[in-house]
Amino acid sequence: MTNWHFDKAPSGMSTGWDDASIKGFKGNPINNLAREIIQNSLDAAVDKKNGCVTVRFSLLPIPTTSIPDHETLKGVIKKCISSVLDADKPKAKEAMSRLEKKSIDLLSISETGTIGMKGPYEEGKPFFTYMATSSQSVKSNDSLGSHGQGKAAPILCSHLHTIFASTVYLDEGKKEQRLVMGRATLASHYNNPEEKKDKRFNIGFWGSDPVDTEYTEPVRSTKNLPAWLKRDGQGTDIHILGFKSTKNWELILIASVVCNFFTAIEDDKLIVEVAGKHVINSETVADLFDKKDVLNALDNSTQDLPYATFIKAKGLYEAFKTSNTKVVSVLHLGDMKFYMRGRDDQEKQIGLVRGNIFITSSIPYLHRFPKALDGFDVLIEPISKEGVELIRSMEPTAHNAIEVDHIDDEKEKSKANTALKQLAEKTRELLEEQFGNRNISSDDIPAFAKWFPDDSDTGDEDDEDDPSAGFTFIKKTSVGNGHPPPPNGKKNVQLRNIRMIPRAGKKLQLIFCSAVSGEILLQVYEMGADTANPQPLVITKTNEGKVIKQGAKRGGVELTVEKNFRNILEVEAKDYSGRAVKLQATKAGKR
Repeated sequence: MTNWHFDKAPSGMSTGWDDASIKGFKGNPINNLAREIIQNSLDAAVDKKNGCVTVRFSLLPIPTTSIPDHETLKGVIKKCISSVLDADKPKAKEAMSRLEKKSIDLLSISETGTIGMKGPYEEGKPFFTYMATSSQSVKSNDSLGSHGQGKAAPILCSHLHTIFASTVYLDEGKKEQRLVMGRATLASHYNNPEEKKDKRFNIGFWGSDPVDTEYTEPVRSTKNLPAWLKRDGQGTDIHILGFKSTKNWELILIASVVCNFFTAIEDDKLIVEVAGKHVINSETVADLFDKKDVLNALDNSTQDLPYATFIKAKGLYEAFKTSNTKVVSVLHLGDMKFYMRGRDDQEKQIGLVRGNIFITSSIPYLHRFPKALDGFDVLIEPISKEGVELIRSMEPTAHNAIEVDHIDDEKEKSKANTALKQLAEKTRELLEEQFGNRNISSDDIPAFAKWFPDDSDTGDEDDEDDPSAGFTFIKKTSVGNGHPPPPNGKKNVQLRNIRMIPRAGKKLQLIFCSAVSGEILLQVYEMGADTANPQPLVITKTNEGKVIKQGAKRGGVELTVEKNFRNILEVEAKDYSGRAVKLQATKAGKR
């Protein structure tokens, strides 16, 4: 025997049609749906390190009569209409109108590659926690979600505020077990509306009729259930009854998935299929950021993912793909990984990703960036356990911000503040190091114009020495231009914003930006009295790239560079005397 059951309301308390947990996800329903559903699936991955989870979103009409015990549900909603305040009556009536039609829209979300929601149905187990609790979580401290409110996102996307969960998991004996249950988050209502007696709780459950049990329990056999509630194999299905299918919901869902989970997708940890015709994976994600119909859908949307947010996510995705990374240690956060790329424009944006989900572009204490910085995209990721846990403790229910006030313990709050301040400080230092004044050339400073070489016929841009480095500038003359001829007739690669800082012994720090991306050969020349014939230095060690140890290019460094990205090399040179040096770069070729 199955049925819908709503317990008696404690002390006659009353809740409206939109309870507090649902209100927390209003404003961005499709975006929040994507975030909550997929983060739950990734948290339940069979192999979190090397595995891949697939999530499928399918919208289909089903006969209204196929809803388990639909007449009971219809009767409860009718009682809600009689019991709620006038402001809530239109919502309750809309729910009733959906149930009175012959068919109803159902959004089915099915996952593979997961362990499902484990039972049995008792406190402390994932299935019970998801279906029957509020603000409770049994997830580990490094999971993507944690606040126990995620179920509210799919509930909000239902005109009936009703969902069904169907899961298959392996018990301790590795035997498949099935649990199926429904949850309706409606409004408090009287079981006897005419006399306003027997008030019932706003949340009810579908499952085994609690005649001989303390409360409703999930169904463990799917034999007599409709086809859409049956599932084969490990994993979980979430069904949203009476789905609010707004215009272009498919395209907005696609945008939300790539915007929030581009790291997981790019790393082949996540595949998402939408409506049986859109596939989001590592091969398609880049193109989806430029897909015209997706961009148009966002541009015309008024309640979901902002267009500007999606465009920013594209830049952060490009930063994540770059090989230009750096790990910085931060107090209380441990190692933080920075993915960085320079931009051709002056747009400056920074974001934080935790695990496989994008969190926010607003990091406390890190707001404005100096105008002297050139454009950049920088993505920050905590990679130590302590950092992941501290960041997560500062996230709100929707996991889309970092706010210290979400921590209750004053000592932990102080610790988090200290960590965020140091993160902001070290981030600014790194940004200045990587993107500071990249496009300022000698021509921008007229007083020093005569102290810098002219452009060469090869197209190599003026090099620039650092006045603070203790070098003597080489005054240009009419004899030669200070540029050694490119080897083997190769064309020089333009280098900009060159800085050269001497270190102890025969070591040098070389800082420069390349005008192109790709493999280059970098060679270093020491300046002597004869500026027309600088002498090549033999590099013996480098912290980046590979030193050429033989042949005509001996002593040069082959390395991969990205256009407009600031490179910092620590090199050691044979017979370096401490004079000023000049850098020359050509496209790398065969030796």
